[in-house]
Amino acid sequence: MRTDGNLSDKTMQQEIQLLECGNRIEAGDIMETLRANDIVCREQAGSLYPLVGADDELAGISIYVLRKDYERAQRLVATLDRQRGRSSRMCPKCGSEEVSSLVRRPKLRAAVVILSIAMLLLPGVYVAIPESAGIRSSEANVVALSMVVAGILLLVLAGRKLANWKCGSCGHRF
Repeated sequence: MRTDGNLSDKTMQQEIQLLECGNRIEAGDIMETLRANDIVCREQAGSLYPLVGADDELAGISIYVLRKDYERAQRLVATLDRQRGRSSRMCPKCGSEEVSSLVRRPKLRAAVVILSIAMLLLPGVYVAIPESAGIRSSEANVVALSMVVAGILLLVLAGRKLANWKCGSCGHRF
């Protein structure tokens, strides 16, 4: 085990979602192509907790690759889709094939969520402090209310980052 603390090696070994397939046949074809080109990959069913009696074949299947192989895997999938005679991705809003993938940054998203939760909790602590402490004022009330609003906005914005693709024509994220 290396102890040089090289973060770039650790980052490159992280998994990233390549795409989500609609069925097992499509996922199998893509996985076979990736493995034939020496790309480490794995699949995961769309639901970690499927309903009792639900048909697992109906759930989408996500394919994950290592971050270092992500771009090469995207090119292989695009080539496979062209061979099948279809575009790798189409915008559901405008139908354009000018679609690019968005890079996911889970650490940044986690930091935003933690910050927004703190911005929601701190005003709660302020409200819990008795008035006899002498901390309350109209200015502090405005700051507390502003923090609550900002915390809610940050949570909403963090939730909007769930998109994997962006259309170059209309800007729609999906």
